[in-house]
Amino acid sequence: DKQHVAGGSLDSGALYVADLDGKNEQKIPINRQASGTNAVWSPDGQHVALVEDARTSSQAKLSVVGLDGTAAKVLTPDTMTVEQVAWSADSHWLAFVATTIQAKGSKAMGVYLAPADGSGSLQTVVAPGPTQLSDLQWFSDSQRLLYYEILRTNTTATYTIRSVKRDGSQSHAV
Repeated sequence: DKQHVAGGSLDSGALYVADLDGKNEQKIPINRQASGTNAVWSPDGQHVALVEDARTSSQAKLSVVGLDGTAAKVLTPDTMTVEQVAWSADSHWLAFVATTIQAKGSKAMGVYLAPADGSGSLQTVVAPGPTQLSDLQWFSDSQRLLYYEILRTNTTATYTIRSVKRDGSQSHAV
């Protein structure tokens, strides 16, 4: 948020946030059963989205913690492994790329949307499929997403930049 710095160790079970000058340090409790957290600030500077790798499985969950010390809310089910997360410009939504295990054991990547406050259910924006998805970003109006879609075959890879409305409609190559 350009006013704070965050850091810490999951072994300590806390994320530490301070002003850029190091003053006003605040301890924010997080999941002690995780490691390898990636923290992403909300545009309004009030929350941090955390991608936490569970120590007991290969799952990486998405949670949100408030800078006011509000306890972390886990936003994703155990069946997903979160790869990347992006805040909407209005700080109301989190879009994320996640991998799920399909019926025959194959992995599939999709783009999902969660209300940042943890209310409501997850929405599928891009259905899970055999393509690799990356570089997820929001348009400034918080209505559309932009991402890379990479389709690999035995001999080639096709890279496409795609745009999609947050409800999953109007998907097209850019």
